[in-house]
Amino acid sequence: MTDSIAADDKANIRILLVEDNEYDAFSFRRALRKSDIKAQVTIRIRAEEALQELQMNDASFDLIVSDYKLPGMSGLELYKLLRERHIHVPLVMLTGTGNEHLAVEALKAGVNDYLIKDPEEGYLDLLGVVLPQVIQQYRSEMARIRAERALQESEARYRAIVEDQTEFVCRFLADGTLTFSNEAYGRSFGRLQERWGYRFLLFESEEAEKVKRYMQALSFDHPVSTHEHHLAMPDGKQCWLQWTIRAIFNERGRLSEYQAVGRDITERKQSEEDLRKYADELHAQNEELDAFAHTVAHDLLSPLGLVIGYAEFLADVYAELPQEEIEQYLHNIVASGYKMSNIIDALLLLAGVRKMQVQPEPLEMGGIVQESLKRLTKLIEEVGGEVVLPERWPAAVGYGPWV
Repeated sequence: MTDSIAADDKANIRILLVEDNEYDAFSFRRALRKSDIKAQVTIRIRAEEALQELQMNDASFDLIVSDYKLPGMSGLELYKLLRERHIHVPLVMLTGTGNEHLAVEALKAGVNDYLIKDPEEGYLDLLGVVLPQVIQQYRSEMARIRAERALQESEARYRAIVEDQTEFVCRFLADGTLTFSNEAYGRSFGRLQERWGYRFLLFESEEAEKVKRYMQALSFDHPVSTHEHHLAMPDGKQCWLQWTIRAIFNERGRLSEYQAVGRDITERKQSEEDLRKYADELHAQNEELDAFAHTVAHDLLSPLGLVIGYAEFLADVYAELPQEEIEQYLHNIVASGYKMSNIIDALLLLAGVRKMQVQPEPLEMGGIVQESLKRLTKLIEEVGGEVVLPERWPAAVGYGPWV
């Protein structure tokens, strides 16, 4: 069965949900509808069915979300089989409360992430954040691997070039006049030679003085130097070249000429730059994920502590309190619950913070402080505290949903 969830601001995510509990599957789809992601969800009840579908076409899905406990094969067994059969799709494991050790086991096996199916179904509120993050991190990792592979393949190509004698080879005198050049050199730099005359091309480049200093430093005992430089071609293309220059001395130890062997390393330079960019992106995403986890823990603990505190207090002295005071405590519990809901909404918003342009606005500090005092009323009374408020609040700016 397939269900489409529409949204305008995110690319379509193809999800394979492996879940035998019909209610949990329904709740999963409902949670995605409430989020701002656009997804196409395919549901399979058994891991064996999911494996069969993935074997036919693993490119059909961007993400697998699998319950750990399934009839027949478990979710973790499914993941291990996928790896053995080289089916590469990121997987998020769902485990029940009290089975955190299974989640740890899954992470050790290589599962990309996990969510704990708590009875309150709070994990569903995290789907809109966790699932896109897992997909993005997986794609960045795959891009990094492809860049490394491309770099290795590029280096292998250069080794083949050396073996096939297709490098740029030339000889020239101390003043740069060419005495020999092979076909590869002529094919690549013929038009430049027509413009400059038959001189070694580096003598006419922007780095000519640097190259001359390199060559002047060569000696009978140290006759070889290697360096890289960029060169503007006649068509305007910027290319990178690597040259190994050897000084050739006669029998009396005097310099007679130079021999240069060059190769085009433009692809390698580009691959190195791509790899650096992918590494920076992955590092930035990991830092964002760490910051997100700390934010969740810090921001939710405060209102959650108030809810627990008020509830325990009412449980202890409920029969002794007047109805008006009981209603006030219940009101505070509800207010803290709404606060947690607002925090969760704001945290979900953080998932797209890199794509947003947050505009700070003036904040109404009086209302913010009053809301904080409501949540701290019980604590202030217990310690006999006194809160002194100014007649006028200083100007403050911020982003309202995050305050």
